[in-house]
Amino acid sequence: MGLLNKKILLITIVFISVSLSIYLLAYKLTNETIQKSFTNQIEINQNNINFTIKQFDKTKSDLLNTLTNNEDLKKFITTKNDTELKKLFLTFANSDKLIMQMRILNLNGNEIFRLDKVKDEYLFRNKKILQDKAHRDYFKSFLKLKRKELGISKLDLNVENNKVEKPFKSTIRMAMPIFLDKKEKAILIINYDMNSFIKNLFSSSTFNLYLIDQDEYFIYHPNDNFSWSRYKDNRTVIVDYFSKSRFEKLVFKDIDLWNNKYKIIYENKQTAGLNFFIEKTTDIAGLIFLGSILLVMPFFYMILAYIKKIKLLNSSILDSKVKIESILDHTSDAIILIDLRGIIQEINLSTEKIFGYKKDELINKNINILVPEPHHSKHDNYIRNHDKNMHSKVINIDRELFAVRKDGSSLSISLVVTKVNISNSEYFIGTIKNLSDEIKTKKLFENIFTSTAIGIAIVLKDGSLWRINKKFADIVEYTIDELNKLTFQDITHKDDLSKDLDLVNKVLNKEIDEYSIEKRYITKSGKIVWVNLRVKGVFSSENNEIFDYFIASVDNITEQIQIKNKLKEAEEIAHIGHWLWDIRKETVDFSDNMLAIFGKTKETFNNNYESFINIIHKDDKENILHIFNECLYMKKDLEIEYRIIVNNEIKFIYAKGRILYLGEEAIEFFGTCQDITKLKILEKETKKRELILMEQSKLASMGEMVGSIAHQWRQPLNSIGFILQDMISAYKHNEFNENYLKEVKKEMMEQLNYMSETIDEFRNYFKNNEPYKEFNIINTLLDVNKLYRAHIDKFYLHLKIKVNKKDVKDLNQEEINRFKIISQESQLKQVIINCISNAKDAIIELDDPIKEQKNIIVKIEENEKNIQIFINDLAGGVSSKTLSRVFEPYFTTKNMGTGLGLYICKTICTQSLKGDIEYKYNKEKINNRKYLGSSFIITLPKTI
Repeated sequence: MGLLNKKILLITIVFISVSLSIYLLAYKLTNETIQKSFTNQIEINQNNINFTIKQFDKTKSDLLNTLTNNEDLKKFITTKNDTELKKLFLTFANSDKLIMQMRILNLNGNEIFRLDKVKDEYLFRNKKILQDKAHRDYFKSFLKLKRKELGISKLDLNVENNKVEKPFKSTIRMAMPIFLDKKEKAILIINYDMNSFIKNLFSSSTFNLYLIDQDEYFIYHPNDNFSWSRYKDNRTVIVDYFSKSRFEKLVFKDIDLWNNKYKIIYENKQTAGLNFFIEKTTDIAGLIFLGSILLVMPFFYMILAYIKKIKLLNSSILDSKVKIESILDHTSDAIILIDLRGIIQEINLSTEKIFGYKKDELINKNINILVPEPHHSKHDNYIRNHDKNMHSKVINIDRELFAVRKDGSSLSISLVVTKVNISNSEYFIGTIKNLSDEIKTKKLFENIFTSTAIGIAIVLKDGSLWRINKKFADIVEYTIDELNKLTFQDITHKDDLSKDLDLVNKVLNKEIDEYSIEKRYITKSGKIVWVNLRVKGVFSSENNEIFDYFIASVDNITEQIQIKNKLKEAEEIAHIGHWLWDIRKETVDFSDNMLAIFGKTKETFNNNYESFINIIHKDDKENILHIFNECLYMKKDLEIEYRIIVNNEIKFIYAKGRILYLGEEAIEFFGTCQDITKLKILEKETKKRELILMEQSKLASMGEMVGSIAHQWRQPLNSIGFILQDMISAYKHNEFNENYLKEVKKEMMEQLNYMSETIDEFRNYFKNNEPYKEFNIINTLLDVNKLYRAHIDKFYLHLKIKVNKKDVKDLNQEEINRFKIISQESQLKQVIINCISNAKDAIIELDDPIKEQKNIIVKIEENEKNIQIFINDLAGGVSSKTLSRVFEPYFTTKNMGTGLGLYICKTICTQSLKGDIEYKYNKEKINNRKYLGSSFIITLPKTI
């Protein structure tokens, strides 16, 4: 019995050992199989992610390339007319729901056009709220892009007005530079809302997928509460989230997403749940039933392995299905799977968008729900009979049809039906493209083509005019049918054909993308028409290997050319030329007439700033440099006179110009120059004549002044005569002593001093080249009164001086001192005497003047800047017919007048005294009777 028990114990131990060994071997093999499958699935998933991202980038790159080469966008850059650009942006934005913002930025980082997605609607932003993005890192990197190069910013959250937008929007920005005539003008930037794309990209039935950045913060997490954890309050990193046991089973994979490095974390869903349960259950069952199932263990292992293979296969199929669904959901075409009864089995996301249904509203519904009458009621028969008579007409044939949306509206579609076999069952797959937008775009193109204000022609490689709009036909005076039989060579002026063909060959050889020239066409009637021609080559293949056609646009510029020629002729007559200084290129261009003025030809002028400066007179160079710099930095317009040396002769130039800015950068300086040498010579001669006239005027005044002085000297001379007679009498009567002699000397010296002062005043009046100096106007008027008093007294007239309505005799010294100015005193005296003389002449011609009419009133008034002198009389004034001519040279109403007095007064006031003189009527009421006279008003600045 003991021996038997030992045998049983031994057998039991053997059975247990063998069973345990088999179990451990099975567990190891199963675990290795799972791990190998897990690794393979990760690689497949990784490849799918990379492929999807690559396709996404290519699609968006093609979109940006199309937009940056669009003529409406280029037109906006040059003209700022955004009408067509708005239509263009809306068309593209509506075709891609990931677009959240489309912008055009100038090279200074300022937004000049912007379309935003706001609550599923697109809005164009007012210029007032456009932003400056020059400080943003993505703009600085986009500035370095080359032509047709795609720029992609790192994946980040959307920021508006320096704040992260909430709820969070995962955003990337794609950009491409906009070139015009091989010059970069702006940058097109499109912002994409990547939330839905990333969610689809990292969805899997096999794994839990996580995307983390270099600092191990979550970028994407299946639970949105942990996505972008860097910006959440908890700032969760992976070591905080995963337990140690879970962390050890994670697989990390590096991935480059849009020029930035990230890591994808793979966590096997089976490892986390079902597989754990199976392993634990197997362990318990193995311990309990180990001995009893030893014989069936191999068979059980085979079944278990088979089950696990089935699970892995199902997982792979499910994951592939998710990937296929993700790819299909990111296509713009609707894809619908139906069975042979016409029942919808599966749809993609675009189907929902195009037809307006939710997925659960279409699944298990008849496909005829999307078919309008008259085909709606017949559609089931079409499906049943497709093998009999419809196969060749339907399957794999692209047909244009109508469909019906959920709201009952119809839309134009393109439908391709394919028959497939899935798991031994037949299905139909319908691929549907929404043609409504395409038709609108075509219609828009046709409307633009037919109604645009410029001529458009589509030209084939041999020059044949394939398609022409009416405007083009009108320009060359042919019908469209006639032009279809001609080539552009047939209607091009022979002198312009060679240049045009050279440029055509450069486009065909890909040396240039497009060109623009001014050329001549010969119309049907033989008339010459000038046009501005712009031509762009269109290539059909991706690498531009296959040429399709040219697009040519034509503006009729005949009138502009005629005006330009007339302007050139006018410039030649007026000795005017125009110039353009390209500041960035450091080149200077002169017009033909400008070159002629400067004594240069196109061959001898080097088209640079130094060549221009070298022609300037050495004494004017420093001033020109100063003025140019002042214009550049103060943003002022140019206006300057300077001298140039041409063939050892001096020419005088008058120049005007303006600076063109791009943002804050000065890019062009343009303007005109006029040869004013003859004008300067004429001005010099005119000044000489004016000096002669002024001297003549002074000489004309001298007669009256000499007469006045002679009258003033008569009294002191008489007094001296009386003194001499008295001296003889005193000598005879022995009264000629020392005291008498002192008294006589004193009386004679007083008379002689009076005569000396009079002659000094006379000399000062006729001074030439008088400097500007400070003097008191009141003293000046008192001096004039002394000089002219005798002439006034001769005709029993009165000269009265009033200052701020007070008589000059009543002023104190403080009041007198307020009337100091800096000017030329003798020139002012000449003007005042001339005006007083005119008043005197007018008064003495009156037949019977009253007492008040014999007064000449001189009034002085002041303000902060000016002093005004009023010389008034009541002698009738000038007639209304001659009022506007009183200051004209050689105009006079006097019988013996020269017509120069008031003209010279005007010249002195405006040029020498830097002030002005004007004439107004002086009106007064005396004894209920109105009297009219003249008022000459002299306005003088207090300082020059």
